Amino acid sequence: LCSFCNRFMWEPQMSFCGGCKMAMYCSTQCQASHWASGHKAACQELKETRKCTNALDKAEGRPLRNRHFIGDWFRQIPGLNFNVALLAWKHRSTEECPYILVQTFKHVSSSGAPAGTPHLTALTRDQWKQLIGGGESEMEIYETDVESSYIVCFDLEHPGSETWPRRMSLCMQHSMTADRMDFEVHLKECTDAKSFPEKIVAEAAFQELKLAHPLLVSSLVKIPTHFGHRLSAGGVLGCVRGLRGASHLNDTIGLFISKDPNNPKRSAVELADGQVRSVSDTNFDLLRIGTGRVDLHGLTGAAHLNGKRGTLLRVKPGSLERVVIRMDVSGEEMAVKFANFKRCVEDAQT
Repeated sequence: LCSFCNRFMWEPQMSFCGGCKMAMYCSTQCQASHWASGHKAACQELKETRKCTNALDKAEGRPLRNRHFIGDWFRQIPGLNFNVALLAWKHRSTEECPYILVQTFKHVSSSGAPAGTPHLTALTRDQWKQLIGGGESEMEIYETDVESSYIVCFDLEHPGSETWPRRMSLCMQHSMTADRMDFEVHLKECTDAKSFPEKIVAEAAFQELKLAHPLLVSSLVKIPTHFGHRLSAGGVLGCVRGLRGASHLNDTIGLFISKDPNNPKRSAVELADGQVRSVSDTNFDLLRIGTGRVDLHGLTGAAHLNGKRGTLLRVKPGSLERVVIRMDVSGEEMAVKFANFKRCVEDAQT
């Protein structure tokens, strides 16, 4: 990014300040304007910082001129750039740009990840300064836009990086709209979830986000392989009904995985016991969060509501057994068990 106007350009197209060799510019006009607006006072200090950093890197056999290898490596690791952007978006604030640390290690990590596997961590500016020994980060000379920018920090020790600067930072900008970034963050939470309860919470949050942005959804359906069945009208959350061989799972929540490739009338569904099973479509009602129309039945504590109709709003937070329904007549929201509602006939036919 240009140190003055924040315009993005590839480094070979930029010119550097002749003094500190750290500030970068997209044009001579920006260079002159930055000098007059304050860089003149900071240039000497940055120059001294650069000398100290370069001396240390050179002594370790890691000259700054090799920093382009870091950028090449960063772009070549599949998904790394995108995952860094998602983590930065998740940790954005109105006070400062998020700092995302990309670390690699010489040996296999404690989690079993091979040497050189990137580890991502969200930092504060002060934490990054502490990691580099209290000096100023190269990219802190930028007047960044906290709403769209983020700082990528590198601390690399993997085999092959021995001649690269060990610690370096880059300033980057989000290329997607805010709404699209929200979708991508929620999608990653869905795909990263491990346990069944975590998956249900993540998928329910995604469905609620989908309802809040119908226009964006209409454009995202053009890339179904990315979001899968999540953007369909029914979503991926459903209720298991009428099973015989596993009747104990009836009236519990399930998670649609895919259609059964061997039978178009069945679907692969992850059930509450953590198993993925092939379930007949007649035994799995998609919840249609936010739009699903339901009739109540079998209530005892609120028997006067039996036969009444409402709209299924959401899965009750913290529960795998209940959903929240808004009643048509009163507008009241109430939590009911899966066994106490069924889809309206006309809704079930769509």
